[in-house]
Amino acid sequence: MVHLHSKRPELLLQEIFSAFIIFNFTKAAAWEADTAWGCSKYKRRVNFSDAVYLCCQTLRGWSLDVLPLLERKLLPCRPDRSFPRPIVAENRISPMYVPSR
Repeated sequence: MVHLHSKRPELLLQEIFSAFIIFNFTKAAAWEADTAWGCSKYKRRVNFSDAVYLCCQTLRGWSLDVLPLLERKLLPCRPDRSFPRPIVAENRISPMYVPSR
């Protein structure tokens, strides 16, 4: 939660709890997905960013069953591959709180 969209304390709590609900629902759906689906040389895992998108679509009522969709978006686990993340130089403060220039 880098950017918050409200200033009132009640709405901030609502936004934080909704993020927790989305995260927990996505993790539970990812645990239920069958990672052995299909044939692959590597172990497979669920793509979490796609899983968040699909779970948000499910909570909005646009799709009914999320597990078959998650099982189509599996990524291989490659243990010997790791790359440093690029440094992103951007302002992490919400635009609502930045004073006008």
